[in-house]
Amino acid sequence: MAVRNGRIAALGRIEGDAKLEVDAKGLVVAPGFIDVHTHAEDIEDQPLAENFLRMGVTTLVLGNCGGSELNLGAFFRRLAARAGKAKAVTATARKLAVLFYNALRFGTKYVDPGENHYEQNYQERVVHQLHRRAKKMGFTLVKENATVGVS
Repeated sequence: MAVRNGRIAALGRIEGDAKLEVDAKGLVVAPGFIDVHTHAEDIEDQPLAENFLRMGVTTLVLGNCGGSELNLGAFFRRLAARAGKAKAVTATARKLAVLFYNALRFGTKYVDPGENHYEQNYQERVVHQLHRRAKKMGFTLVKENATVGVS
């Protein structure tokens, strides 16, 4: 792992010299402790999170129980209802791993749009699928409260 200006700059085999080399073979390299099971969904009420920093925690994993108001919680609940909890846990863990990887590798910040955003996107996908299926069968869907003009 290469660090430049306090940020992870590269992972894997890195060519070139460094000011400092640390042999971390067989160890886990993490930017502080990672709390993988906390119920701090109200973290925005404490944006500095001093209590976690005092314990050396620099990364929090939230919503992994499916009980949060976060996007991941809504994703988990919907998938658990449809495919079962075992598959939902696996899919949510994968989604979380991708978010975590992107944060570490590319410095991507995750801004959770919230449960309502996820639900709205889900409803839009369902409506789109309904329109597609109706068209395939020769029908057209019309929204119930839509006004139809007659000339």
